[in-house]
Amino acid sequence: MTFFPALPVLFALVLLVLSAAAFGSFLHLWVWRWAQGQAGSLLWGRSRCDHCQQPLPAWALVPLLSYVWQRGRCRSCGGVIAASHFHAECAASAAALSLVLWAEPTDWGAGAVLALGLLALALIDGLTGLLPDALTVPLLLAGLGSAWLGLGSCSLLDAGLGAVLGGALLALPAWGYRRWRGRDGLGGGDIVLTAAGGSWIGWDALPALLLLASLSGILLILLRAWRLGVGLDQPFRFGPVLALALWVLWLIKDHAGAGWLLLERGL
Repeated sequence: MTFFPALPVLFALVLLVLSAAAFGSFLHLWVWRWAQGQAGSLLWGRSRCDHCQQPLPAWALVPLLSYVWQRGRCRSCGGVIAASHFHAECAASAAALSLVLWAEPTDWGAGAVLALGLLALALIDGLTGLLPDALTVPLLLAGLGSAWLGLGSCSLLDAGLGAVLGGALLALPAWGYRRWRGRDGLGGGDIVLTAAGGSWIGWDALPALLLLASLSGILLILLRAWRLGVGLDQPFRFGPVLALALWVLWLIKDHAGAGWLLLERGL
């Protein structure tokens, strides 16, 4: 192993991270404007500060680096930049890097579809509290299609059972909670997203999916209560942690980090 042959590979990884971060920033901007009823201005409207509405210069739009350089504040008015901008860039970069380094190269295409769908849904749920069927249902169908094409780690039968059982595992307790308390405790979008998750990882990984998502959610609820001083009974959006748990399980299920082999050969 020598140092210089590693430079092209490292450069490619850095370029991948920055490109993914830029895409995450663009996706966040679209969701942000869509939530405010301004999605039509995405392609021609300049990025502006959410507080003073000043157009942002090019140096303030560099993925990952600009937020850190500005310390999360607008240089014009000092207004706080929503941390979700930076979180979206980090999530997109982490998804792209983990996909390339961990999944089988033959699964990169399917993984990119899954990562895109999960990131979009996590952003929409985090900003609006919605998990629209217009995204969850196509993600479910994409999981079944991936299994039908022989991509990923589960057969078409496993994917189909995963979709059915995934929906049922959350639909039954959601129905019971509503009968008991007279109000929804779990949104319908969470149910469809779990069904979509089952179509990607199979029925046998559903217990791990719900356990990982639940533990992550409990940890975040406790952290939120500690940092913000809010009660533990405050509403919590389950979609982002469910998306994260699904991505992690899809990556580790029957994948042996084949991407690392390519990296080692490049080095």
